[in-house]
Amino acid sequence: MAEYLTYNKLKEKIPEYLNRYDDTVINNIPFFIMLAERRISRDFKILGTKRFINGTLINGENLIAKPNRWLKTSSFAISVPAQYIEDTYTLEPLFDREITFCQLYWPNVQLLDKPEYYADFEYDQWYIVPTPDKKYNYTSSYFEVPVLIDESNSNNFYTDELPDLLLYGCLTEACGFLKDITLESKWGSRYAKSLEAAMAQNQSLVIDAQNRRGS
Repeated sequence: MAEYLTYNKLKEKIPEYLNRYDDTVINNIPFFIMLAERRISRDFKILGTKRFINGTLINGENLIAKPNRWLKTSSFAISVPAQYIEDTYTLEPLFDREITFCQLYWPNVQLLDKPEYYADFEYDQWYIVPTPDKKYNYTSSYFEVPVLIDESNSNNFYTDELPDLLLYGCLTEACGFLKDITLESKWGSRYAKSLEAAMAQNQSLVIDAQNRRGS
């Protein structure tokens, strides 16, 4: 029978790999798992966590709420009428800029015009300038943090597709917590190698997807 990594299986394997069954380890396993998942999300972006969202900009409003579990924006574009072709629209990309640039470029947010730039405003909003003068439809692609695993959610993209990376990440976090420098280095090295392999595989998927679009 095929083996699959789940939240409970991960909780079982971490003490086995560490050869530690004391309360200090057992009680902190959920913490190690959460840290490992966050580490993987930061270390690289993968096709399995890329999402698309469509919406409509509000006339006179330059702040837009980001989706839940947003991690990093990949693109942002608005739908504008195509030149010379009636009743036809085309996507026009907005350019990614720092919030300071946007605020200096369009200091008076009460003035309205067609948007050109967007920036991250804190963690949960996009900042759009110029302030929209119409209800533009928009589309955005972004990377998200998968739903984290716990007692009520036994698996996610990481357990299904990157079980070795998740396990090594948990062991690295655990050894760092336990201040075991030798084992932290050992599992950290395995994490790094697994990460490198996963990134190479993801890059091949990206190239393959680009080739299919170009064919």
